[in-house]
Amino acid sequence: MSMVHGYAAYCYYDYTRSNMVLNYYLVPGNYYDRYLLRYNPHIDKCCSVGNHEIDNICIKGKGDIENIKQKGKKTVGIFIGFAAIYFPEWQRHPRQPLYDEALAKRVFVKDWMPFFEWAGRQGDILFVFKGKGGIKQYEHRYLKEALSKIPKENYYQNDDILMSNVISACDCLISSGNSSALFSSLCMGVPAICYDTFMKGYVAVEEYSDYLVARSPDELISKIRYLLENGLLDNVYESVLNDHYAEGRFDGKTSLRIKELITEVLQDSHMHSINGGL
Repeated sequence: MSMVHGYAAYCYYDYTRSNMVLNYYLVPGNYYDRYLLRYNPHIDKCCSVGNHEIDNICIKGKGDIENIKQKGKKTVGIFIGFAAIYFPEWQRHPRQPLYDEALAKRVFVKDWMPFFEWAGRQGDILFVFKGKGGIKQYEHRYLKEALSKIPKENYYQNDDILMSNVISACDCLISSGNSSALFSSLCMGVPAICYDTFMKGYVAVEEYSDYLVARSPDELISKIRYLLENGLLDNVYESVLNDHYAEGRFDGKTSLRIKELITEVLQDSHMHSINGGL
């Protein structure tokens, strides 16, 4: 038995995993039938259990959630991993970074500075920047320079608040790729945009609505404005939830489903042992 991490791992064709031999593969939702199951023939059974990354069963968040909501302001959350794309010295393979230092800065400025400059002019929006704990990407000089474009009273940066707490306080979310933040937001009924600046490829949410993916700064800003004013149709949230969280019920009980499944597997194994012994 094993578990897929987050959403991206089951939204792509991935032939490198096609020889996995598993009796049970725990996945977020029913979307595994699109790609994962077809290209991994040695998995006996995929089990839709939900996404542990947004459940608040065993984890208590740090940070002050009260700073997120401000009276009279819309709230936009930003869940972007800048380091893996734009910071050569922080990348996993420092001998072969994606860009050299000069090019990385130019690409970052092209992809993101129009957004930060626009954000700096929005007095009625609070921007919440959350990165992954431990990385501290907002201490990087690129992001310090970008954040300086926004008045301090109009943004809040904290890596330690729980993802689900930020999403629940937001009117719109910006994420990247087939990320857990993106799908989790839609499963929780909050509009979200994938800002796909790097891969410019397949993003699974694109099939649900034209407003869920942006590939340029102008398109990102335009779609943020649209979603803040209009939101999304209910059937978009319903379709994403049916495909990507357990059996279409968002209840935060991923760990309980896993526990029940393990109990069932152990009981079946025990009965097989007894019958085999007889």
